Amino acid sequence: MKTTLKEFQEKTAQKIELRHKGTKAKFKHSYGTYRKIKEEMSKLEKEYFDKLTTVHISYSIGYRKYYNTVIKIGKQYLFRGEKMTQQNGFSFIKEIPEITEKMRDDMNDDSHYY
Repeated sequence: MKTTLKEFQEKTAQKIELRHKGTKAKFKHSYGTYRKIKEEMSKLEKEYFDKLTTVHISYSIGYRKYYNTVIKIGKQYLFRGEKMTQQNGFSFIKEIPEITEKMRDDMNDDSHYY
């Protein structure tokens, strides 16, 4: 699905707002409202976020190497709604064909030391 960064940021803000409303409704024990908000969130996920282009990438943060599936809009990669830039701590970002079990094991082994 083609989209722009501005549209993605607007939809992400809408999703965050719905999540906050849902949390407030849940704490007020307003479960009817909570269910409606959850339905709106799942509708937004299906209609927009599930249709976005995703790619597998490898990147580094400091000396640690990571592998993840992220959203790609134009030339930009977005991880959890944030741009993956060197200013944000991400370096050596490159696309890979798939994330293998060995890559997952390497990440788990590396996390043991920290």
